[in-house]
Amino acid sequence: MQDVGIGTWQPMLLTLPGVVVIAWAVIAFYRESDEFAQRQLGESFIIGFAVGVPLLLVVGLLEMFGGPHLNWMFAFGIMMTGWVVGSIVSAVRYR
Repeated sequence: MQDVGIGTWQPMLLTLPGVVVIAWAVIAFYRESDEFAQRQLGESFIIGFAVGVPLLLVVGLLEMFGGPHLNWMFAFGIMMTGWVVGSIVSAVRYR
């Protein structure tokens, strides 16, 4: 088994400030928006999660049973696409 030292984790630690800033911005937007915008943002998250997680589970099962190994960025893309779909559905619903 390969030794995992701090040198392997350093590049990942560099991304943490960006993650914190994005999370802070979304939370600040949610807190400062009115009830309608909060509802739209919440629904887009829920739809994105409901679309993304089953797709990721299917991809994981296909990978386990001989499918191609996909990069973790593929999972990020699926979740963000689900969020975009949820945002569109929420915007069309409340037009």
